Order: sequence, then C-alpha cells, then structure tokens
Amino acid sequence: MKRSIKVFSIIVFSFFIIGCSNESVTSTDISATSELTNIEEQTSQKETTTEVNTYTITWEVNGVEVEVDLNVNQGAMPVYDGLTPTKSSTNEFYYTFTGWAPTINAVVANQTYVAQFSESTREYSVAFNSNGGSLVEGFDVGYGSLLEEPQNPTKEGYRFIGWYSNESLTTKVEWPLEVLGDVTLFAAWNESVPYGDYLSGLLSSYGANPTQFIPDSLLKDLNLVSYTETTVDYSSFVDTTSVLYGGFGEQWGMVSTNLEQSQMFFNVLTTVDLLASTSVLAFNNYLDSNPEDTANYSFNESIYNVTISYREGIIYYILDFTTNLPMLGEQTIQIALSHDIINGIKEGRIQIGDANALKYISTKDSYQFAIKYAGIRRAYFEIFRDEEDNIEGRIFEYLEIEGVYSLGSSVQFFIDEEYLSVVGNKSSSMIGWSGTIVELYDVNTGRLLGYEIQESLSMITFNTLWFNLNDTSGINTIKFEEAPLENNNPYLVYVNGDNEVFESKMVGGLSLKTSSRRYDIELRTQYFFYLDGEDIIKTAVLVPMIFVQQENLSTLVSDINSMNVGLNFDLNISSIIYNRIINDYTTLIDPFILQKEEITSEIIVSFIGEVYIHDIQ
Repeated sequence: MKRSIKVFSIIVFSFFIIGCSNESVTSTDISATSELTNIEEQTSQKETTTEVNTYTITWEVNGVEVEVDLNVNQGAMPVYDGLTPTKSSTNEFYYTFTGWAPTINAVVANQTYVAQFSESTREYSVAFNSNGGSLVEGFDVGYGSLLEEPQNPTKEGYRFIGWYSNESLTTKVEWPLEVLGDVTLFAAWNESVPYGDYLSGLLSSYGANPTQFIPDSLLKDLNLVSYTETTVDYSSFVDTTSVLYGGFGEQWGMVSTNLEQSQMFFNVLTTVDLLASTSVLAFNNYLDSNPEDTANYSFNESIYNVTISYREGIIYYILDFTTNLPMLGEQTIQIALSHDIINGIKEGRIQIGDANALKYISTKDSYQFAIKYAGIRRAYFEIFRDEEDNIEGRIFEYLEIEGVYSLGSSVQFFIDEEYLSVVGNKSSSMIGWSGTIVELYDVNTGRLLGYEIQESLSMITFNTLWFNLNDTSGINTIKFEEAPLENNNPYLVYVNGDNEVFESKMVGGLSLKTSSRRYDIELRTQYFFYLDGEDIIKTAVLVPMIFVQQENLSTLVSDINSMNVGLNFDLNISSIIYNRIINDYTTLIDPFILQKEEITSEIIVSFIGEVYIHDIQ
C-alpha cells in the first residue's frame, strides 16, 4: 500500500510541472526529473528488501508423498487439495482417517504433514453347516477371538462326530478355535448304529451250530445206551429181543462224527462267555470317548487279547489266548467272530494250535462249516432249511493217506416231518469201496429203518435192501460162527437153537446174478453212543440184519420159509417204509453221484482260510 502512494505522488507532481509551463524542458526540469527518478529507485530498493518469505508444504499418506505445495507464503494456512487419505485394511483392522500430524498451522517454515488413522478390529462371520442336522446359529466375532465348541447338533438316525473346517470333512476343528477370517464349520455324522447292541448280539449268538437244524432224536446225545448193551457175544445163541438196534448207519454216522468233532471247536467258544460282558462294556466306553472312530479297538484282559471292529455293516470280534485243552495240552487258540448286520450272516473261525481249525458261516436258515482236524482229516458240511421247514444238507470228507488227502467220502441228507433220507458212499470197512448207500430213519425215534446199497461187481449191479432183524418175526434166537473162506457169507448163521445152518437161496436162472444170493443174514455195523464218566463215546456194534435183492423182495418170505423147514419167517416192515427206501434209492443216487466230488480238499482248505491278524483295516 505504501508503494502505491509513492507512485501516485510522483505522477501528480509531474503533471503539476507540465501544467505550469508550456516551454521546452530546461536543465532545471531535467534536474528535477532526475531527482524524482532517483527517489523512485531508492523507494523500489527499499520495497525489495521487505518482501514476504515462501515455503514448501509436503503432504504424506502411508509413507508416500501425495502432494507437494511450493512457494507458500509465510503466514499462510496450508491447504491439502487431494482426496481424503485412506489406508488399506488388514485381516485384523479397519483404518479411518483422523487428520494430520502435526496439527496444521500458518506457514512459518517448510513442513511435512503425515496423515493419521485410527484402527478398529475387524469382525468376521462364523457359520455352522450342520449337514442335515439341527440348526446351529451363526454369529460375528472380532479377529483373533477364541471360540469354544458350541452345543452339539442332533440328527435323527445319526451320531454326531464333530465339527470340521472343510466341506470334505478331512480337517477336524481343534477347540478353542481362533477366528482369523470368515469361517464356515461343517458337521460330521456317523450313522447312528447301535454298535454295542450289535456286539452283544454277536457274542450272545455265537453258540449257534449245525445241530440246531437236526432233530434231537438224530443227535448222539439222545441215543445213549449202556456200555454192556454194546458187547454182545454171538458165539452162542442170543435172544433177538436183547440185540441192540436203532443205531446209526455208516452214512448218518459220518454226519454224526463230523458234528461231534466240530463240537470240540464250539466248546472252545464258551471262552467268549467269560469275556462277553467285559468286551461289550469296554467297547461302549471306547465309542463314547471316540464317536468318530469305530474302525478298530483292542484291549487286553488277563491272558486274552481282544480286537473289536465295525466296518461297512459288519462287526468283528477277535480273541487270542493260550490255554490247556483235554488231550491236546497247551494250545494257542484264536476265535474270530463276525456278524453282517444287514444280511444277517454270522461267521466264525476257530484255530486250535496249527493242526486244528474250523470256519463256519450261518444264517437263520443255513449253516456251513469246514474243518481240519488233527492234521489228517478235512471236511466240509452245509445244511439248509426251506420254507416248509424241510432240511437238506451234504458233507464231504477227506482222509490223509501217506501225506495225500485222496480218500474222499460224501453224504447228502434230507429231513422232512417223518423221515431222514441219507445217501452216501462212506464205508469204513471197505477201503476203496465205490458203492452208494441210501439209509432211511424215523425222525420221531431216530431209529434206522433200513437201507439199500448199489454196488457194481464184475459188470453186475446189485441193488440190495437191508432191514433190522427185529423188524421180522419167526427168528427168536441167533448165533454166528466164522465161515470157510469160500463162503459168500463170512459167517455161518444159526437160528432158533437149530444146529442146521440158516440157508440162503441163489438167484438162479440164466442171469448174470445166477450164483448170487437172493437174501441172507449178516452182521452189519451200526454206531451207538454211551457215557464213560462225562464223555460220550462212539462205538461200532455188529448187529444181525437181513438183506434181499430188490428184485426178490416180493418172494422173500416164501423163499426163506421154503429153504428153512420149520421156520415161520415174516417181514414186519410196512410197504410204506420199504417203498420209501426204494423210491429214495431211485431218485437220490444219480444226483448224488454227479456232485459227490464237487467240494475238493483244496476248496476246504481255502474256505477255512488263515489265522486273522488283530489290526482290521
């Protein structure tokens, strides 16, 4: 302002001089003008030395200079012309601009202003996907919060396992869970299977064995006799009413023997009784503590090593121990049981030492087992019940001879309400015998009613019916003496105290059987059981039986009476029984022959398998 006043005074003074004279400028004028010029220059120099200072103002955001203001006059208020400063959020914090540091003041020097921000903890959502279970509400929490496990959801028919951090349910959450971002947790479930109940069911039903399909009357325990009844001396006359009848023939005897020997293994199963309660309790406790792991559980109890497992609908129970067994001494034993819950199939495998093993598979209406016994015998047994409660079964047996399991026998049997029909090729007395026998039993009494044998000798096929002598009349006493070697019958037979030998009759005629006997009486083997202390002993007993060629049955009575003067013989078996034997013989033999070698010794060994390991994977 001062500068403007000085310039204006000079101009006014100049016009005043001009106005006073129109004459040319004199030296006096020049002198005056020069003086004025000097005054002006001096004034200008004074003004230059008093100008305002300017400064640089810098604006910095997040360590970066975002604006620089040059030549800002001293005393001026700095102004930031950019957008409101921002700072990127982190996982942990949000940032809000709060102003500049230092506080903005009038410019007095170069200055850098730094943007200031306040921070606030970020919040994240926690969501729960219960995978079909009950709703678990989600919520928001701050970064770094530690979550405790929520209350378990529920799902009908399923057992809750736990929470997982990925949808594929491979990474289980460890609690407390630190929240470092949005998170969704996924519920994992196991089908709510009553494992403990299944194990209880398995251990309470292991005792099922093939005898449950057999009528009691046909089991050895119901056919016990006294030992004295099994020792009959036929070297002198014996009253036929005192002769022991009603035993098992060779074919059903084979079935009975296999059932008997399998019982040794089933008796070992009683060990399971000792551990059943402990095993169920231990397994249930394990499941409560480890709901997500039902694959495998092992524990030791005294001398017993136990593994319990549930996999794909099947529950397993494996038991190993060492103990002393009667007649066998100290043996390492393994019992391996399983139950297919869905299909109702139960399996068991029992190993006793190295030489003895049995495996069975059972359902409500069937039972199969294979056995290797004492290192010299292998057998396979199967039995089925149809919708009408009729029973059908078969058995294959192989004996070792000089290290080779080559001697095989097979039996099929059929049980209805009245009769047991058995067809087989078992013959203990004739090694290599190739015939076939059909036996018939009364189901109610278990009594052998008779049998028929098919046997081929020298191109001749014999069809021979055999009946118990106590099913006849007219023969009251009987005696046997050893016959000469040339006799067809190994014995000389005497009846009713007569000193004359009982006479048989040849077929005669022009057939290939001309010199064969139509009928005769021989001693045949039947099997009986008696008690010796607490043991049931099986014994072979020779009993008198009468045979007749099937084609000569109709003339049997007249043939015997005509050949034996004074004898009043009669066959007391009803036509229903002998016709049933003949019908069975006709219908059962050919199918039997077709399948009698179907199950080989190698198949039996494969079915039995090997000892199980405890880690079921």
